[in-house]
Amino acid sequence: MQEIKILQSKKDMLSEKDFIKQASNVYETKPEFISYLKYFLENFFKTDKRNIIVILKENEKLISLARFDFSYGINNFDMKNKILITGLQTIAEKRCQGFATRVMLAGIDFLAKRNPKFQICMKVDKNNINAIKLYEKLGFKLFEEDQELSLPYFNKNYELFMRYSQKE
Repeated sequence: MQEIKILQSKKDMLSEKDFIKQASNVYETKPEFISYLKYFLENFFKTDKRNIIVILKENEKLISLARFDFSYGINNFDMKNKILITGLQTIAEKRCQGFATRVMLAGIDFLAKRNPKFQICMKVDKNNINAIKLYEKLGFKLFEEDQELSLPYFNKNYELFMRYSQKE
């Protein structure tokens, strides 16, 4: 049985059985970095109360997740009224089966209804053709003016910036 959930708080996240352990499997986190992942995820909701994590579980096992972040680059004027997808991951053996698509669509739908004036954006590795195709299929587009943004950890030589455009 598959289930999609929207986690809107640390409490929601911690109510999920073994969430940190399961997330570390999805992210393929090395054991020595699990405490960092735990710290990061537990503080994700503190940076902005509107942040969400969308998860897809199959038979109680975490398969895919996406983080939608309102505060990433908050000091950067260019990020005003933008929601940045700061992570999308699917467990290795379940990739290319539509799980990431379902997680993304659930997050986009949830946020678009609650924050219609915000743009949903993301960075993507220029060489990750499969990801770029997925994002384009979902309605994300490259806008040349966005490629000049000055975001923390954004390397214009390796990454593209994409914005969600509502399909008509």
